[in-house]
Amino acid sequence: MKKLLYILFMTLILSNCDYNEKLASVYIQKIHNSEKVIYKYTYSGNYDSHRSGTVILDSTSNFTSKKSYEVETGLITEIDSNNVIKSLDLSLNNGNSDNGYIKTENKNYEDINVNIKYYQNKSGWNEKHLYYFDKVKESKYQLTFYGIERKHGNLQTDTLTIQKGGIWIRETDGIVDYLQFFRLKENEKDNRPEYSSINFEFYPKEKMYVNELSDYGFFKRINLTEQNK
Repeated sequence: MKKLLYILFMTLILSNCDYNEKLASVYIQKIHNSEKVIYKYTYSGNYDSHRSGTVILDSTSNFTSKKSYEVETGLITEIDSNNVIKSLDLSLNNGNSDNGYIKTENKNYEDINVNIKYYQNKSGWNEKHLYYFDKVKESKYQLTFYGIERKHGNLQTDTLTIQKGGIWIRETDGIVDYLQFFRLKENEKDNRPEYSSINFEFYPKEKMYVNELSDYGFFKRINLTEQNK
């Protein structure tokens, strides 16, 4: 009897979680010379639960998070001139390795190639570096920051050029709060390498609008509801 009540109780909880799950955020990025777009999404549910993922769809298709469209990307760092999505996976459950590096996998989704490098992250701890900038200059595959001032971090230059593809635009009502991207960090402990990620946040000194940046190489937040869940 107790087992039956437990099963009924858990079924009710899980059903309630699914029923109350809501689409919390969706970010989109266009890909050069391709009809495909990348969506990064997050759902929120009961009890502070959430799930997130990535889908690659045709630009004419409605957004959906159906499992059949789900792709594995990890932390995207760039999309190169051959439209290869390069990314990192630093999950705690990646396994063990003497040098911290686990493996590299190449996957293909909807004619888009994804290159994922897996590393062991024993601590699960990641750094955050904060900077201010005067302006940016955008090319097809790169973004350059000018007039950089350090708030927290070890960057010793006033100009920085990075590859596009893994840059997130965090904004409020169309005004850029900051630009965010991630990079791999290698440390050494007991004569062995350890890996983690650095979260870079670059804040504009003056008001900057989202539409000043292109739709390529950046994840931009959009407001929509899922039509084909």
